[in-house]
Amino acid sequence: MNEYPVGNVVRIYGTWSISGTAINPTAVLLELQRGETKNRFVYGQDVEVKLLVTGTYYMDVVADPKGLYTYLWYSSGTGQAAQQKNFLVTDTIASP
Repeated sequence: MNEYPVGNVVRIYGTWSISGTAINPTAVLLELQRGETKNRFVYGQDVEVKLLVTGTYYMDVVADPKGLYTYLWYSSGTGQAAQQKNFLVTDTIASP
């Protein structure tokens, strides 16, 4: 599991393909859970979710507060699929 200090910006990706060929699904959604808070984002409705190239979507997440972040990219229609991942946000290590 990847770890990041509080305050970093973490780019999370969702990717889609059929038989090795990248595709853009009919609808792309993202659920992000930070502690007890869960948010849902929809590509084309929420500006936070962006298309990088065909088949690859991303969102930049500010790593604050510390704790476990879990995210689920999923799609509907053509290219229906789901992929869940997580990362950990830890205290910032101060310089002496």
